[in-house]
Amino acid sequence: MKRMTKTTAAALAALLALSPVLPAYAAAALPDKEEVVYINLTPAGDVNTVEVVNILDLDGPGSFTDYGNYASVRNMTTTDPVTLADGTVTIDASQAGRLYYEGSLPEAEIPWRISLDYALDGTKRSADEVAGASGALTIHLAVKENPLCRGDFFDTYALQISLTLDGDRCRNIVADGATAANVGSDKQLNYTVLPGRGADITVHAQVTDFAMDAVAINGIPLSLDVQVDDEALLEKVTDLTDAIAQLDEGAGALSDGAEELTAGVDEAAEGASALHEGASSLYTGAGSLQSGGASVQSGAWTVSSGASQVSDGAQALKGGLDTLGAGLAALDANSAALSQGSADVLAALQTIQTGLENGDISDADIAGMQTTLGDLSVRVDSLTATLSGMSGLSDTLTGIYGSLSSVLTSLSGTITDMGDDPYKDEVEAAYNTLYSATESYASAMLNLVMTVGGLKVEDLKTQLGYAAGYLDQLTGLTDSLGALKPGIDQLVESYTTLNDGIQSYTAGVTKAYAGYGQIAPGAATLADGAASLASGAGTLASGASTLAGGISDVYAATGALAEGAGALDSGVGALAEGAAALDEGAGQVKEGAAALSEGTDGMDGAIQDQIDGLLESVTGGGVEPASFVSGKNANVRAVQFVIRTPAIQPAAPEEQPPEPEAESSFWDKLIALF
Repeated sequence: MKRMTKTTAAALAALLALSPVLPAYAAAALPDKEEVVYINLTPAGDVNTVEVVNILDLDGPGSFTDYGNYASVRNMTTTDPVTLADGTVTIDASQAGRLYYEGSLPEAEIPWRISLDYALDGTKRSADEVAGASGALTIHLAVKENPLCRGDFFDTYALQISLTLDGDRCRNIVADGATAANVGSDKQLNYTVLPGRGADITVHAQVTDFAMDAVAINGIPLSLDVQVDDEALLEKVTDLTDAIAQLDEGAGALSDGAEELTAGVDEAAEGASALHEGASSLYTGAGSLQSGGASVQSGAWTVSSGASQVSDGAQALKGGLDTLGAGLAALDANSAALSQGSADVLAALQTIQTGLENGDISDADIAGMQTTLGDLSVRVDSLTATLSGMSGLSDTLTGIYGSLSSVLTSLSGTITDMGDDPYKDEVEAAYNTLYSATESYASAMLNLVMTVGGLKVEDLKTQLGYAAGYLDQLTGLTDSLGALKPGIDQLVESYTTLNDGIQSYTAGVTKAYAGYGQIAPGAATLADGAASLASGAGTLASGASTLAGGISDVYAATGALAEGAGALDSGVGALAEGAAALDEGAGQVKEGAAALSEGTDGMDGAIQDQIDGLLESVTGGGVEPASFVSGKNANVRAVQFVIRTPAIQPAAPEEQPPEPEAESSFWDKLIALF
C-alpha cells in the first residue's frame, strides 16, 4: 500500500506541475498531527532507512509550519507544495481535509536495538545463506533498549512482533512464548513485548527450500481499557496492614511468652537435673539397702538356725537336769538309811569296844556287825552305780551349757549387726530373757555338778572293805580278848572316819538335791525362753525374707525412677534448647514484624499511587505524546512505529531478455520522468 501511495503521489505531482501556481497563504498554527515511523531493517536487524509519514487534519486552506531534521520531504496527498529549509517544513494547503506528507530521516536512532540471527544445522548463517536452504533452522530475534534514542518510547511503547513461516517449507515448528495462528497454509507466530522490556525470541523448525516473509514489528503506546476496583483492593490492603499490626502485636506477645517459657523451662531443667541426681542417689542407696537387706536376711537365717540350736540345747539341758534330779532324789532317799546304817555300825563297834573293855563280847556280836557292814556295803554299791551315771550326766550338762553359751555369744553379735531391723527388738527381748535365765542358774548348776562330783563313794567302799576285813580277822578271836582289843580300837577309829565321810556324803546329797530344786525352775525358764527365741528368730527370718523382697522391689523401682528421671532431664534439656531457639526466633519474628509494620506504614497511600500510575501506564493516561522527529512538535497526538525486515527469498532463475517495449504514450513518458 505504501508503494502504491508513493506512485499515486508522484503521478499527481506531475499532473499538478502543469497547473497554475497556487496563491500564498498566511502561516497558520499546525493542527494536532500523527506520526507513523516506517523503519526498514537489514536482514541482520540493523536500521536501513527511516521514513516518517505525518498526518494532519486541516480545517481549511492555509500555510502551516512543521519541524524535522529530514533529508527530504514530499506531499503524499495533494500537489500542494511542501518545502524543507534548515529543519523547518512549510506546508501550503489549498483546501481542508486530511493531508499526508513524508520525510526521510538519515541515520536516525530508533528506540530499540534489534538483532536477527540464523543458524542451520547448528552453524551460524546469514539470511542470504539460509534462503533456499534445507535442514534444522534456528531463528533468533533479540530486542533491547537503545540508550541513544531520545524520548521514553522504550518505556511507554509495546511491541507486536509477527513472524510468518510457510507451512509447506517449514515443519516441526517450536516457538516458546509465541501465540501461533494458522493463516491459510502459513503459521503465524505472534509475540507481545510490554513497555520497558526487551525480547529474546528463538524459533526452531525443520525447513526445506527455506523462504520467509518480512518480520513485522509494530510499536504502539499501550492503552488498554482496564477496569480496576481499587477501592476493594485498598480495603484488602487495609485489612493487610491491620493484620500486620496484629502480627506485630502478636509477635510481641509471642516474644514475651517465649521469654517466660524459657525462664520456666530453665527452672524445670534445674529441677529435672536435681530430680535426676536425687533419683540416682536414691538408686545407689537402694543398691546399698538391697545389699544390707541380703545381709539382714542371711543374718536372720543365722539367728533362726542358732535359736533352734539354743532351743534344742535348752531342751536337752532340761532333760538332763530332770534325769539328774531323779538320781539325786534316789540318793537323797537312800542317804538317810545309809547315814543311819553307818551310825548303827559305829554304835555296834563302840559297843564291841566297850564289851572288850568289860570282857563281855561274843562271836555273835561280831557276826551281827558283819551283817550290818554287809548291808551297808550293798547300799554303797547302789550309790556307786547311781553316782557313776550322774557323773556322766554332769559332764553332758557341762558340755551342753558350754555349747549353749557359745551359741548365745554368736547370737549376741548377730543381733547387734541387725541395726534398725524392725524385728530386732522382738528377737533381742527373747535373747535377753534366755540369757538372763541361763546366767541365773549357771552358777547353781555348776555348784551342783561340783557337789555331785565331790561325792567320793569309792572312799566309803574302801573304808567299808577295811572294816569288813578287820571283822573277818576278829572272828574267832573272842577267846583272846586281849589280842582283839587293839584291832577293835583301830577299827572303831577307822570307822569313825568312815562314818564322818558317810555323814558328809549324805549331807552333800541333801545339798545337791536342794540345789537341783533351785535349778529345775531355771531350766524350765531356759527351755521356754529358748523356744520363744526360736519362734522369734523364725519370724525374723520370714520377715527378713519379705523385707529383702520388698527391698529388691524398691531397688527395681528406684532404678526405673532414675532411668525415667534421666530421660526427663534429657527431655527437659532438649526442651530448654528448643525454648531458647523459640525465644530467639520469637525475638527475630518480633523484630521482623516491627520492621514489616514500620515498612508497611502508609502502604495504602503508596499502593494507591502505584495503582494510579499503573492504570495510567496501561490505559495510556500516563503517556504524554511526543514527536519522534523533533522536540519542537508539542502538538503530536500519536506516534506509531512500523518496522520491517527484508523477506527471505530463494534466488530467482535467470530471466530471459526483456521483450521490446511498446511505444509509450505521452502521459506514460511524463509519469516515468517522475
